[in-house]
Amino acid sequence: MMRNFLAVLFFTLFLNACEKDIIKDSTDSAEKEIVINNESLIQGNIRIKVNEELATQIENARREDGSIINLQAKSVDDVILSSGVSSLIRTFPYAGKFEERTRKAGLHLWYDVVFDTSTPLTKAYNDFSKIPGVKEVELKREIVRYNNNPLDFIDVLDKISITANYSPQVAYPFDDPKLPDQWHYYNKGGTSVFLSGADINVFPVWRSYTTGSDEIIISVVDGGIDYFHEDLVDNIWINMAEYNGSSGVDDDGNGYKDDIYGYNFLTNSPEITPHNHGTHVAGIVAAVNNNGIGVSGVAGGNFKKNIKGARLMSCQIFSSRPEDENLRANTAAAIKYGADNGAVISQNSWGYKETKITPNSIKAAIDYFIEYAGVDEFGNQIGPMKGGIVIFAAGNNDNEEYAPANYEKVLSVASIGPDYAKASYSNFGSWVDISAPGGEYSKGRVLS
Repeated sequence: MMRNFLAVLFFTLFLNACEKDIIKDSTDSAEKEIVINNESLIQGNIRIKVNEELATQIENARREDGSIINLQAKSVDDVILSSGVSSLIRTFPYAGKFEERTRKAGLHLWYDVVFDTSTPLTKAYNDFSKIPGVKEVELKREIVRYNNNPLDFIDVLDKISITANYSPQVAYPFDDPKLPDQWHYYNKGGTSVFLSGADINVFPVWRSYTTGSDEIIISVVDGGIDYFHEDLVDNIWINMAEYNGSSGVDDDGNGYKDDIYGYNFLTNSPEITPHNHGTHVAGIVAAVNNNGIGVSGVAGGNFKKNIKGARLMSCQIFSSRPEDENLRANTAAAIKYGADNGAVISQNSWGYKETKITPNSIKAAIDYFIEYAGVDEFGNQIGPMKGGIVIFAAGNNDNEEYAPANYEKVLSVASIGPDYAKASYSNFGSWVDISAPGGEYSKGRVLS
C-alpha cells in the first residue's frame, strides 16, 4: 500500500522563497544579527516557547480569549505592558482527548504573542528573549502558496486540450472525459515537448494493484477544498461525530467544535470556504475515478466498481475571500490537526517568504504528525499505517533552498515538465527527495 501513498502527491505544483533577515538572535552565543525585512515578517506577532513553569503561569493567568490578567511576574508583566501585548494564545490549541500526547510532545509550551503593531519587532524579540522561562523566540513570516502560473488553473486549463499536442493512442482505464488530457498520468510522447515516459506511470497500478482506498485519509494543508464539487464529493473526509452531533459542541472530543470536513486555520472556525488551489490539489489527489465526470485522481477509487478513493480532509490556510485578506493562518496547528483526526499523509504546497530556515514550531508539528498519525489517543494503530508522511512542495522560485521543504524529515518534491527537464520554476538541490510531473508554462501544465 505504500506505493499508493507516495504516488498520491508526487506531482502537485510547488513554491519557494529566499533569505534575508535582522535582529539579535539570542539563541546564538555570538548574538549574530539578522536583517529584518518588513515585507516578509508579520508585524505585531511573535511566537515563543516557554518552560513548564512559565507555561503554567500563563495558563493560570489567561482568559479564554487569550488576554492576560496578571502573571504576577514583574519581568513578564513589564514586557507585556511595554509591548502592548493583547493576547498570549497557545500555538497548538487545547486538544481534548489528544491533550496528553500534545503535552508529551511539548507542544503546549508554544505560544503566539499578539502585540501592538507600533512596537518594533526588534524590541519585542529582544524583550521576550530576556524573560526567564522563555526558551525561544520566533519571528512570524508570511506564507505563500504556488502562484507563479499567469493562468488560472481551473478556469483556463479546463478549456485546453493537451491531447492535441501529442495524440496518445492508448486504452484508458477510466471513462473520465478529461483523463486523456492528464499527460502526467500517461505520456506517450511523440513531440519534442512531450517525451514518452515523462509521467508517473500510474495506469499499471490502477489496473493491477489499486485505485485508492478510503482507509487512507490525506490532510490537504492549503486553500479550502470545495467539498460539494461533483468530482470530489464522494471522496471527502467527514467527521461523522460532528456531522451527526450538536452545533457548537465538541462532539468527538478532539478540541474543535463542528469540524465536519476539517477546519479553517485562517478564520479559526469550522467553516471551510472553497479555494481554487486547494480544490485543484484535492482533484489531483483523489478526484473520483470512472464516474464519467471531469478528471481522474491518483487515488480516486473506481466509481463503477463501488471502490472508494482516498479521503480528503481540508485543513484550510488560504482563502480567496476579500474579508480574509488580512488574516494569518496557524500552519503549525493545521499540520497537527491532521494527525489527531486520522490522516496519514499531510500534503503541503506552501512555504515561507525569504528564508531558508524552517521554524522550530513547524518542525515540532511535522515531527508530531510523523509520530502520531494513524494512532488513537491510547496509542493504538487505527489507520493503514502507524505514523505519517509529510509531503512538501519543493518550491517555485528556481532556487537551491526552500523552507519548510528543506527540512530533512519531510518528503520534498520538485517538478519536471512533460519533457523530463526540470520545470523552469522548480527549486532544486540535494535536499530534494524526488522529482515528478508538475508541468511547464509553455509546454503542458497539470490538469485538475
